[in-house]
Amino acid sequence: MNLRKLSACIAALIIPLTACLAAQANLYRNGRTDYRIILSKDAMPAERTAVYELCKYLEMITGTAPKTYYDTDIQAGKHEIVVGKTNREESFTIDREPAGEEGLIIRWNGSSVHITGPQLNNGRGTLYAAFEFLRQLGCEFYAKDTETVPQAKNLSIEKKDIMQVSPFEHRDIYWTCVFGEEISAKLRINACLTDQLRNIRPEFGGMRTYTLNKFVHTFDKIIPPEVYFESHPEYFSEINGERTCKHLYSQLCMSNPDVLRLTIEKVKEWIRQDPDSRIISVSQNDSFVIESYCDCEKCHAINEEEGSPAGSLLRFTNAVADGIKDEFPDVAIDMLAYQYSTIPPKITVPRENVIVRYCTGACYPHPIAECEVNAGPRRYIERWNEMCNRLYIWDYTTNFAQYLCPIANFKSLKPNLQFFRDHGVKGVFEQGMYQASESGEFGDLRAYVLARLMWDPEEDIDALVDSFMKAFYGKGAEYVHEYFDLLHKRVIDCGVHFGPAFACGDRLKNLFTQEDLEHLDEVWQKAVDACEPGSKEQVHVMRSQLSYRYYKRECGEREFAKDFDREDRQFLGDCRKLGVTRFNEGADIPWVEVK
Repeated sequence: MNLRKLSACIAALIIPLTACLAAQANLYRNGRTDYRIILSKDAMPAERTAVYELCKYLEMITGTAPKTYYDTDIQAGKHEIVVGKTNREESFTIDREPAGEEGLIIRWNGSSVHITGPQLNNGRGTLYAAFEFLRQLGCEFYAKDTETVPQAKNLSIEKKDIMQVSPFEHRDIYWTCVFGEEISAKLRINACLTDQLRNIRPEFGGMRTYTLNKFVHTFDKIIPPEVYFESHPEYFSEINGERTCKHLYSQLCMSNPDVLRLTIEKVKEWIRQDPDSRIISVSQNDSFVIESYCDCEKCHAINEEEGSPAGSLLRFTNAVADGIKDEFPDVAIDMLAYQYSTIPPKITVPRENVIVRYCTGACYPHPIAECEVNAGPRRYIERWNEMCNRLYIWDYTTNFAQYLCPIANFKSLKPNLQFFRDHGVKGVFEQGMYQASESGEFGDLRAYVLARLMWDPEEDIDALVDSFMKAFYGKGAEYVHEYFDLLHKRVIDCGVHFGPAFACGDRLKNLFTQEDLEHLDEVWQKAVDACEPGSKEQVHVMRSQLSYRYYKRECGEREFAKDFDREDRQFLGDCRKLGVTRFNEGADIPWVEVK
């Protein structure tokens, strides 16, 4: 080979190598960094948290945290991590920014990077961007007690601009395991049911709340029966010719003008007490029966005309929205499409400042778009989307009758969220095991997967499950995964349908064969034995195993050894020992003394 050809070959190798090196920023070499973090003296609380988290994790990775400076105290340099709104922003350009207040932005200028979000009023996008920057470095945040942080003295990152925004403006996961404000921020959960259960402070981006945290079932709070029923029974449901305010069996009269007047007055009063909130719930009471709505002559006529009891409810909600919009143009009224009100009315459509929150109640194992059992919810969501400017979803992801019952619904999570996105849904509330208890079923895994899919419904769910299990269960992951896969295969193969509340012994009794159970006993024991005794990972395995043990307890495919009572007491004691304290929505696991 002559010298010219040799030079050409070397150039052909060097040019792409140089381009590759140019696309990388060397943050650390031998545990040392030339980078400094820049923020404004006027930084919002969430922006300051973003700086703190960046420093904390960079030190965990490399052993050294970069120094931090205010933008006005030091001149711009070549190696800066600029966080939030500062005097450096003009140095960074980007073709477009994500819409809304929730997007995250990572953009580069030479060797400096800007970590930020839409500059509105909470800094939440900047905090999300900081955690995304750490993800690019190999960190991952799975649960309150589980995350992965690489160890490296030399640390590089690809210099690529990143812009992300969720299709859902309102994202809430009502599982106890993600109630902490830090894990909420890491998983980009931005909503909160009540302060008592999850209070995401401004330091973690705050939260999208309902006025005075009155999230749902507010009729009795707006017009309390104990105050009004005796003097004004006409304010409440007429059912079978009689007015009633019986708890969990009644509503308000939607055609009564005084009910409307009092509701508007109360709503305005609540907004004035909580002026920063932008959503107020005017929503029907929960009920043990479908026919709890008012059927007086006027309400009946409206519902007949509309073809649904939702007709009188929506007309009432629209009137409330009209009554507040002049004084509070930025506040939306939230109503439920739940139980009797799921079927959309034929005539009336929601006002621009009305949110309709549809409650699914769909079949868990099968996607809404595919399962015939889900034909009703599918049709109603499509219709509400055609009518509604802001459609929210209340989705169910646990068995409220038996929290420990195996719930094989992971195959439907992604297609369902894609269905919501494709049909105009702007907010999703995923209700699970929300009471003060650890989940003995795959609650932590489900919450993680749901959070990732709510941010990006195109995520690879199999990769998410696999990654989570390896981190959460450690060396026991392959065995837990084997049970998980067999559970979902058996449910799909059996063609079983189930929803938010069912008896495990009825719907799942024949799910596993005797041979399956003998094999799974061995699989779970291998999972336990693979982990370090007493380790966090072993506790995770044993806690998840409770669901399998509960299945055997309820379905009777085989008894617990020879002494069922002794084994059952051991099971109940293990539940308590592992932090699983609830059997269902209405009952604690009984406390037993294990000898």
